Amino acid sequence: MGNSKSQLTKLDLQYYKELTYLTEREIQYAFKRFKNLHPRILNKDKNARIPIEIIKRMPEFQNNPFTDRICYIFSSESDGLWSFEDFLDMVSVFGSATPPEKKADYAFCIYDFDGDGFLSKNDLKQLICSLTGGETLDEQDMEDIVEKAMEEADIDKDGMLSPGEFKHVLMKCPDFSRSFTIRI
Repeated sequence: MGNSKSQLTKLDLQYYKELTYLTEREIQYAFKRFKNLHPRILNKDKNARIPIEIIKRMPEFQNNPFTDRICYIFSSESDGLWSFEDFLDMVSVFGSATPPEKKADYAFCIYDFDGDGFLSKNDLKQLICSLTGGETLDEQDMEDIVEKAMEEADIDKDGMLSPGEFKHVLMKCPDFSRSFTIRI
């Protein structure tokens, strides 16, 4: 069994540093974490892809209502497998050094449940349901929350939030960047 430092070359580390918001040390730690998710395979081939279900079992995802969306957004393939690069992209976006604007871009993608490039009222309802852990709000409360959100954020009043409108609102929230950080 090789150790994680010997499997990532200096060239690998330099390449990953240029593409992420991570330090060399953070990249090495992320590789170690990734490799430990499925050591039988990843000790033999650092480029192997592992089942997404293994990623979902990480402690950081145990109580996250957006685990499925996060795994979908960061998966480079639709085969149900993740590469180290997929994992590293996720770690980078959720890292503390990532600019809030970049975090907002990914938050938008995670919350755009139907993938149409806008946050509709249905996306916001699904977001609220995810945040409330499936606890059902009565229909009027749900409508009131969605209408209030649209009133505050829908600058052009077209009934949906564009990525720019969403980012505009998030950049006003001082705790957003910190709350969109996961220590891996």
